[in-house]
Amino acid sequence: MRRIVLALHKNYALLLSSLYGIGLAFFSMWLFNLGERFENLLYLIFAGFLLGPALGITHLLLTASVGVLVSRFFRIRMHFANVLGVAAYATVPVILSVVFLLPIELMTFGLFMFAENPSPFVIKPFPYLVFMILDGLTVLWSIGLLMIGIRTIGNLKILRAVFIVIIILSVSLFVLFELLRWIV
Repeated sequence: MRRIVLALHKNYALLLSSLYGIGLAFFSMWLFNLGERFENLLYLIFAGFLLGPALGITHLLLTASVGVLVSRFFRIRMHFANVLGVAAYATVPVILSVVFLLPIELMTFGLFMFAENPSPFVIKPFPYLVFMILDGLTVLWSIGLLMIGIRTIGNLKILRAVFIVIIILSVSLFVLFELLRWIV
């Protein structure tokens, strides 16, 4: 993690945030049950890959901005580029989930993965639970990486890093999903 913080050029942040955004787009479609608004799965996949990069870049820029503001409030010195780099690196587990789990989820449930009627849980309960647990574990892994990164950047104790990450994610996800709800 220290190598990421000390790196002068954080070129990977744009690529990682774009890939992360694809996962965030499909999560948003699942959360808002948007499967019923698409004629077929191909259109939904196209929308996820089209909107995902913009969504990911927006969320990570928002996360880094909130991180810098929160750190200034607590009188901790964190630079925007460092927080952005660490936040981008922390999305790698979600990207792995997009690459390995999402295709299997789409093949198993199709458009029903993003629909409310019928729910994918009704169609195939056991695979749905397995996928939800695996997706949840990748999100927890990402949050853990973000906590380690924030702790490294700010040279913080673990509880303070946990508290700051909770604030950062709460504010950035609230703003992002309010914007999405307003758009949808």
